[in-house]
Parts: sequence; structure tokens; C-alpha cells
Amino acid sequence: MPKSKRTLWVITSILYAAALVYLSLRPTTAPVETGTMVIIRRWLFNLLHIPAYALLAGLVLQAIGRRRTHALLTACLLALTVGMLTELFQFYVQGRYFSVIDILLNAAGVLLALVLIHRLKGKGVLGIETLRTQ
Repeated sequence: MPKSKRTLWVITSILYAAALVYLSLRPTTAPVETGTMVIIRRWLFNLLHIPAYALLAGLVLQAIGRRRTHALLTACLLALTVGMLTELFQFYVQGRYFSVIDILLNAAGVLLALVLIHRLKGKGVLGIETLRTQ
């Protein structure tokens, strides 16, 4: 991949990760609402962690630029690290809280990225080399 293109992917990955962290660490003073619809809405909103972290893992993989298994695992570990650190920092932000469920949803998103990339690789769309084909 040309250096300028790779630089663009690195910048895009960093900006996207920064946006995720910023949105996750904004303090909130909204009163705690109760009721079935509020709980359902909150759970549906939390499910957005899955595509958000799948996209982050995919962007980081593009930024790494190599299409091998260790690059894929590195991208996934970096995305998971962003998610875990963000959750830990939420403990110190007013109106936010640490949630193991959010970490699991982040991990589900990264797993979704792994599955999608593997499926696309199998169809020759991505050209990712696995350790077995090197």
C-alpha cells in the first residue's frame, strides 16, 4: 500500500477512535429514568457498541496495512484495548459508569469484524494471507 494511503488510514483510525472515546466519556447530568421503554431504548443504544467496534477493528487493520493473521489479531487487540480503557475511564466521569456488558459488546463487535474479514478473505475480496498460506 502506498505510504500516503496508509497515512490516511492511520489518521482515519485515530480520529474514529478519538470520536468513540470522546462520545463515551462525555459527562451527563441527565436524571436516571425508569420504565420498560427506557430500559429497552438503553439496551438498543448499547447494541451500537457492536458495529462501532467492528468498524474500529477494520479501520485499524487497514492502518496496519499488512494482510496477515498477526496484523488481524493486532488490530483486534488494539480495538479491544480502546474499548476496555474507555470503560475504565468512565468510572471517573460524572453520570457514566463502568460496565462489563459494554466491554462484552465491544468484544462482540471485534469478533464480528474477525468473522466478516475471514469470510471476505475466503471469497478473495480482501486478499488477507493467513499463516497457513504464507
